[in-house]
Amino acid sequence: MKIKIITHCSKRKRYTLSNSGITPTLDLAKEIEYRTLLKHLVLPAIEMYTGPHVKVLRGLKNKLENLGHDCEIYFVSARYGLINSTQHIIPYEAHLKQVKDLRTWIEERNVRSKLRAVLHRCNVLVIALTSTYLKVLQQCSDVLASNTPPHIWLIAPQSWIKTFENLVPKSSLKRVYTFKTYGQFLKCLKLMCDELINELRKAPNRTP
Repeated sequence: MKIKIITHCSKRKRYTLSNSGITPTLDLAKEIEYRTLLKHLVLPAIEMYTGPHVKVLRGLKNKLENLGHDCEIYFVSARYGLINSTQHIIPYEAHLKQVKDLRTWIEERNVRSKLRAVLHRCNVLVIALTSTYLKVLQQCSDVLASNTPPHIWLIAPQSWIKTFENLVPKSSLKRVYTFKTYGQFLKCLKLMCDELINELRKAPNRTP
């Protein structure tokens, strides 16, 4: 079974650049220059991001793969757009709130076609995003609507649930978890992980 997870990047990273004099931000056009200067700090995204939610999802991926499922994690990154967790990146300091024109950001980073590729042949889609990063999916609503996976497990702020229900068929939303704070987000994430694993163990050949 193909299970794909879309979450956001984390402020906490394996390496910090506070004393380096080099701080990549949203300036993706300078990527080659930065990679030359920071070549000793390049890591796969799943290793670069060290936020608590990334650790939880890394554990989920390992458990799913041990059960024989194909699991991929994708990050919505302020610098890079939508990336596979295996993509090698440099440390940077940027947040999506700094983006003034989200549509241009999406176009420049080819997010729509990347999202379409993520949704292709996906049996279960886990979406775990804060409100700022959910706006990216909202801007790509046509892609999501025309490529909706049969089963979506959603973790989102309570204020976003009605909006999201307008983006995909309600029948696709299998589980919905809501939160207000990052602490609650982590609790929802851990609960979702446990429930998804339990569902798959009870009926390994049935899509949860």
